[in-house]
Amino acid sequence: MYFWIVLSILLFLWGVIKDRSRYALAGIMLFLFIAMGFYWYSYDFNNYSRTYTDFQNGISYGVEPLFSLIFHLGGKLIHRYEIFKLFLTAALLFLLYRTVRRATPSTAFVFALYLIFPAYLDGDHTRFFIGSCAVTAALLRYMHDYAEEQEFWKATLRYACGVVIAALCHISLAVFIIVPLVPFLKRKVNLSYAKVLFYSLLLVAALLVFRYSGLMFRILSVFLSPANSSKYQASQIIGLTSQQFHTLVLHFFRQFLRLAYAYFLLYTYKTAKNRQPGGPAAVPDRTERILGFLVTLNCVTFLFVVFMTFSVNFDRLNRIICLVSYVCAAICLNEFPRHSVVRWRVQLAAFCFAMFFAVEYFFQSDYYITEYKLIFLNNIIFNPAFLSQIQF
Repeated sequence: MYFWIVLSILLFLWGVIKDRSRYALAGIMLFLFIAMGFYWYSYDFNNYSRTYTDFQNGISYGVEPLFSLIFHLGGKLIHRYEIFKLFLTAALLFLLYRTVRRATPSTAFVFALYLIFPAYLDGDHTRFFIGSCAVTAALLRYMHDYAEEQEFWKATLRYACGVVIAALCHISLAVFIIVPLVPFLKRKVNLSYAKVLFYSLLLVAALLVFRYSGLMFRILSVFLSPANSSKYQASQIIGLTSQQFHTLVLHFFRQFLRLAYAYFLLYTYKTAKNRQPGGPAAVPDRTERILGFLVTLNCVTFLFVVFMTFSVNFDRLNRIICLVSYVCAAICLNEFPRHSVVRWRVQLAAFCFAMFFAVEYFFQSDYYITEYKLIFLNNIIFNPAFLSQIQF
């Protein structure tokens, strides 16, 4: 187990330093496929395996239609869920590779960061991983359209189709429909980053007050029957408990960290470009517009914190923002010559950013037990002895 952990760290460092190395990329992708594809026992894995078998037996579930279709077709072609997961993992990793490769040539850099966080979580949450690949592709394409100053409504319609496809796999991904606020607030309304952040936080504060003050229940009780009203009241907590408060603070802290990292990339890039001969550019170039998009995106997605108070599933949305941040860092990286101070600064910041989330999730006891530890122990490649526990 410890050999594979050390190997993953070495691959991570290799990809971050040699950002365009095909050998580093091949090693990382192979490791990801083994870690995610051969992870054959966990609480979520057992649920997916049971669902897969039930679909084969003609038993249907009230789950998202695209996810149901994938499992239904898979069940007709492949008998064992373990084998199906291998093919599904390979297909999703290839889709993710093609998506990232279209955005930046530094694919080894992006997947090295992804290896540290959040690949292991995606390897267990199959349904979310399917949807997240779709929404990541849509989001990166939308960011490209924004940078190229494509027509707003045409780009937004294309992006919305991607979000709908993602939501047909995991309904929580439907909240990414708020992303078109990014170009709208920056181009149509022409708000500064500070104003976008201020209005986002103001809206979040209002929604949280509405959520926890009991006002939500009083409004809903008008439309609910007395029986349903009593049931809803029993299931809701009016006012913040100590645990909810600490969780809320943690969500805000993570979001502020992502925003700070995005602004660091934008500030570093603009400062370095302004010092070059010719001085500051009159019009922001493509890379500056991409990094500006990332800053505004992190301001707008403070709204995700409100959704997280209803279900922990919404916490997974931030993994996609992290992956998009890695891609933006790679785009920024490619603007500077090798061995330049600015380039090393971007690489070091990316290293610290990914490591923080990996360590922070690692030290949450539930994630350590259910994800990080089991990804190595319940993997037939990392731990061949585990194969004897599987019934074929």
